[in-house]
Amino acid sequence: CSRGIEPLLEAELAALGGEIIKQTLGAVRFKGTLRMIYSACLWSRLANRILLLLKTFRVDSASHIYDASSAINWEHHFNLGKTISVDFSGTSGVIKNSLYGSQLIKDAVVDRFRRLKGARPSVDPFEPDITIKAKLDRRHLSVMLDLSGKSLHRRGYRKGLVDAPLKENLAAAILFRANWPALAAKGEDLIDPMCGGGTLLIEAAMIAADIAPGLMRKNFAFVSWSSHDKSIWNEVLSEARERRQLGLLSLNQKIIGHDVNRGAIQSAKRNIEASGLHEKISVVVKPVSKLNKPDAATGLLITNPPYGRRIGETRNLELVYQQLGQSLQSNFKKWKVAILSGNIDLARRLDLTPVRQYQFSNGSIPCKLLLFDDMRSKSAVIRQRIDSHRLPKAMTPGSSMIANRL
Repeated sequence: CSRGIEPLLEAELAALGGEIIKQTLGAVRFKGTLRMIYSACLWSRLANRILLLLKTFRVDSASHIYDASSAINWEHHFNLGKTISVDFSGTSGVIKNSLYGSQLIKDAVVDRFRRLKGARPSVDPFEPDITIKAKLDRRHLSVMLDLSGKSLHRRGYRKGLVDAPLKENLAAAILFRANWPALAAKGEDLIDPMCGGGTLLIEAAMIAADIAPGLMRKNFAFVSWSSHDKSIWNEVLSEARERRQLGLLSLNQKIIGHDVNRGAIQSAKRNIEASGLHEKISVVVKPVSKLNKPDAATGLLITNPPYGRRIGETRNLELVYQQLGQSLQSNFKKWKVAILSGNIDLARRLDLTPVRQYQFSNGSIPCKLLLFDDMRSKSAVIRQRIDSHRLPKAMTPGSSMIANRL
């Protein structure tokens, strides 16, 4: 997974029935049955990939990589008719080039098949049936089989393009941190006033309607794995489809998106239509300055506004953030608010004090998710704190209260 999402992913995998082994940087190791592994591939809103660990070994020389990889029973995992590729990451004093490491493992695999079967599998670096992942960490190499295939953040609904789109699993992580699953369960509404391509809206609706994020994917890599069990997979898939139908019937809250950019709204509509959620999500062209008081007294306002790096200039965005903050103070006093910002100077223009902050990375941009419960301006909060620490009039020297205490 992406860095910063590990604790959320661990909780998600545990809820899916996985036995957690260890949380590491950018990953969670777990054990699970075949059914649970299928569920993780289909239901994980947070993971990038599900990898099957085959072997971890110490690397003291290049020959160690070849010999240890040759000892893996590759013929138990796929047959000669499958195409393969090797994705190697990491370097060390022994392996200074990841391409060299990848070549060593590829040679070990094809040479083993040649010895045992008299023929070798073909290599396809672009659309392989089987992807072997190898990660070198100092002197230890982990060799894994990719069971998910293309990154799980690719749900299949992104048809309309916008500048600087938010990754689907990052959007899900932000929604989890904003406590959206609990709010959605209570029937709360959700608004994104700068929705762009609609990713937050779609992910929010999928969570609220209990829709598996992988239902639209056309393929998972485990279908080419020799241990794949079609009957178990079909059961998991059938159950997810039934849950989607029931979830859509019970999804009654409003999920609304706005954006000042008409092109972004058109892209959002295409994505929402592709997701099958066009009857549950509404989007309209509207600037932040026209953000009105919502119908519901409570709900979640969540957004990923521009940072002034990839869209527009910082100076032009200062007014936008200021207008958003003013609207929140005036119209969303009892709402929860979550704002992902890659520019803290701009975020200060909201004139609000966050109750919690979380670190994330949006692509290469370090960001903070700011959560707000109190829609009063910073100055109002400061004044209240000062007032609460002042001594009441009866507590001043010479007062009757002090005289009575004496």
